[in-house]
Amino acid sequence: MAQVNAKCTNCGENIIIDDNKEANICPNCKEAFITEKAIKLLNENTYKDKQVLAVKKRHIWKSLGKGLLMVLECIGYLFYVLFFIWLFVDITDDLKKK
Repeated sequence: MAQVNAKCTNCGENIIIDDNKEANICPNCKEAFITEKAIKLLNENTYKDKQVLAVKKRHIWKSLGKGLLMVLECIGYLFYVLFFIWLFVDITDDLKKK
């Protein structure tokens, strides 16, 4: 008697069942189900969950990258503004000296 994780094919609840039996009864909804289908359903859902998580991680990193580029661009513009202010002040100082 080996206990394995599965997902009820009726209610979708995660359960632990005996994989030596051809069929089991869900402790949650009390419905009978085929053991092989319940194990397969859990594995499919686990695979789909991992795929969704991978897509979300890629989206987060992509968003962070775009945000970082925007910050760097703003810093660059700030340096341009500061340079032109410094240049303007330097020119006006030179004109006042003459």
